[in-house]
Amino acid sequence: MVQCTELGFPKHNMTKPASAASRPPSILWACLFAVGVAAAAIACDDDPVPPTPTAASEEPTPLAAVAPEPRPTVTATPVPPTSTPTPMPTATPVPPTSTPSPTPTPTAREIATAQLSVLFSWFENPPDNPHSPAVSVLTAMWIQDSDLAEAIAQVPWIADGVIEGETTALVFVGEIARRDTELANMVTGFPWFTDGVTEDEQHALSQLGSMASTDAELAKMLAAFLWLDDGPAAYEASAIITLRDIAEIDLELAKTIATLPWLNDGAATHEESAIFTLGDIAESDLELAKTIATLPWFTDEIADDEQWALVALYNVATTDSELADMVASLPWFTDGITEDEQHVLNELGQIAPTDAELAKMLVALPWIA
Repeated sequence: MVQCTELGFPKHNMTKPASAASRPPSILWACLFAVGVAAAAIACDDDPVPPTPTAASEEPTPLAAVAPEPRPTVTATPVPPTSTPTPMPTATPVPPTSTPSPTPTPTAREIATAQLSVLFSWFENPPDNPHSPAVSVLTAMWIQDSDLAEAIAQVPWIADGVIEGETTALVFVGEIARRDTELANMVTGFPWFTDGVTEDEQHALSQLGSMASTDAELAKMLAAFLWLDDGPAAYEASAIITLRDIAEIDLELAKTIATLPWLNDGAATHEESAIFTLGDIAESDLELAKTIATLPWFTDEIADDEQWALVALYNVATTDSELADMVASLPWFTDGITEDEQHVLNELGQIAPTDAELAKMLVALPWIA
């Protein structure tokens, strides 16, 4: 065992002094002594003394698992509001400000179809091919002149349905109306138009429409002829065709002829031939035709001899226009054609194609001039 002195502690005499037993130890000294003895015992012991097992150093006895107590569920108690909430303002519905789209305005064609469907039972659903062009013509006519279309609706052969030839006549009237509604009203006012249109009357309508395309005023002059009012015959319809051809050559010449009294009161066969021959002359020599149209024997009335004299003059004019002008300037030619003078013209017309110079010499002779 190591001595206490080796550890640097002072050596004490462990023997109580004889005099110590007789006095009580001091409490302070006793405490210090106890602490020193304990410290010396720990420091001076070579072999540490294993510690005495204590309850703390023994293997702990496992504790039984204790289930945790469940945490109490806390239910929130709603707290009533202490103040009444201010209600949100209710939105007032605002009516739309946009103006609704207006109802589309019906077109002129839609209005015409609606009106004509009332006038014609067959209009809305045409039963066959002849009625289809009639629908188109009447629609265009109503758009242009509704009064005219309503007047035609009173025509029996149109109101009860049209057949092939009647459709053609209606198409001609539509062409006339497209160019001049006044002329169309004149034509549809003819008695022969309302009781049914014949083939000759169809030709007359066709030529009036064609003439209206050249000059509506001239067509209206012809429509005012008395012989058109009671129904044109075949040769009278031919006279309209001839006047139309002359109008295409020279409109003023055609109007001059249209004012002739003998044409207004009825175009006889020889009168129609005279107009036809004058048109042929106009194609070769327009100035000569204008001269003839103003001659007294041509304007007052056309006799049969005068008509053949025109034919002879036409034959001369087609050969030599200078010779024709010489003949037209002869005094006996301007004051009226007799039968003898008509024979002279025929002979000149036969000589001119062979020898025009000889024909001119003959015309210059005093007994011919």
